[in-house]
Order: sequence, then C-alpha cells, then structure tokens
Amino acid sequence: MIFIFGTGYHGRAAFRVCKRINVKIYAFLDNDKKKISNLIFKRRIFHPLELKKKNYNNATIILCGRNITDQHKQLKKINQSLKIKIWGYKKLIQSKKQIDLREKKIKEILLYVINILNKNDISYWIDRSGLLSIMRKEKFSLISDIDIGVNFREKDKLFNLFNSKKFQIEKTFNFKKKIIKLSFKSKNNIFIFEPGIIDFIFYIFGKEKAIQFGNKKKYVKKKFLLNLENVKKYGINLKIPSTPKKYLKSIYGKNWIARPNFYRNPQKNHIKNYA
Repeated sequence: MIFIFGTGYHGRAAFRVCKRINVKIYAFLDNDKKKISNLIFKRRIFHPLELKKKNYNNATIILCGRNITDQHKQLKKINQSLKIKIWGYKKLIQSKKQIDLREKKIKEILLYVINILNKNDISYWIDRSGLLSIMRKEKFSLISDIDIGVNFREKDKLFNLFNSKKFQIEKTFNFKKKIIKLSFKSKNNIFIFEPGIIDFIFYIFGKEKAIQFGNKKKYVKKKFLLNLENVKKYGINLKIPSTPKKYLKSIYGKNWIARPNFYRNPQKNHIKNYA
C-alpha cells in the first residue's frame, strides 16, 4: 500500500512518475484540513494521523516536496512501522512528452501576459524561479511556476487588465490578512501533464529594500531592481534585473546555479543529506 505525502506540484509529479512505471498509488496524505476526504487523480486524500490505524502498518510513504524533514518527523511519531521513501528532483522528472506539452502551455500564457504588460507600460521583471531557469538555460516547464515581480502600487491596474477565458486566472486581495494573488494557469488534464503557471510577486519598495507584500522575510536589495535589461525566451523580450547573477546570489546563496536534488524551504531547517 503506497501513499504520496503532499498534493502540490511535487506530489502530483510523483503520481505521474508512478503511473508511468506502473506503481499503484493507494491514496494521498496532506495536513491541509480543507483537502481531507477530497479526491485528486481519483485517489482519496487522508490526514497523516489516519496512518495510526493498524491496517496501515508497513505502508510505504513517498516524500517528495518542500517539507520533507517536517513530514519525516511527523510520520515517525505517528507510526514507526511505516516505510518511507525520499524522492528528489531527479526521480520526479517527467517524460519528454509531458515536458514539451507543458512548455507549449507556458509559452502561450507568457505571450499573453508580457504583451499586456508592455502595451500598458507596466514595469516588471522575471523573478526568482523564472530567473533561475533563464540563467541556468533550462526550460520553464522544469519548475513549478514562473514568478514575475512588480511594484505593489500597480496592483489595481493589473487586476483590471487581465481577463481571458483561455486560462484560469486567480485574483485575490485581502489587505488585513496580507494576502495578494494574481496567477495564471493553463487548462489541461492534470493526469497527462502539470498545468503551466505564472505567478505575480508584489513588492513594496522602501529606501533600501523591496519587500514582498505579506511576507517580510522575503526581500531583495532595491539597488538590484533600479535597472533592468532584456533577454530573449521563445523569441519574446523579457525583462530581468541588470545584474541577475548577483540578484540570484542574494536570494539563494553562492550555489544558486546548481539545481539541488532536494528543494529546501529557506524559512525552515531541513535535513541536509537525504540520499
């Protein structure tokens, strides 16, 4: 009996890999109470505490997301007899067909978004995950989503600009709860491949720092964003910080160029050596 812990990007990727190699997944696990008892890929989502039951002794749990350390500790407290498998990036790589299909969807969304930003003179830059892909010369389809950075002051204008039935567009803003979301997702069968996603990151600019709205722990030095330059992807001119290597080093550290096999959430302590 095999479970996948997590229903996010990495958990979904793990399921598609299992499907490709004919490994049957019994169900998913998730700590989000809103997801419990729902279905994903026609499999039930359980809370991890469900594994306390004796009939789940010796069950196999696949850990593959950004919270591997916390999940590992949680499972050991729940049931010592569980068999835990750790899957890193290399294990989760999708098939060439899946990657190419997703790349096509991402290109469609990116063309739509960038054209509107340019037509309306919105200053933006390809941020974090998207910038990593550009500098690593990798396909966008190999990351969970593409981040686009913008000034928080452009919020109202941006929310009114985008309206398309071709993509799933999510617009959420709650000032009191410090929540803001503007994202674009392709419409496709998730059994076949992961939807292409573009997320906007809204920054509040201070004297020296640009801080993400809703998350004071995530910020960059304002000097990196004073000048932008163009790079081409899919034949599209995309704006990036003029010193992208220094920018990425300030966010991810000196080893930013190397893709880690295991994603580590920078806001949490993670076990360093999973094999």
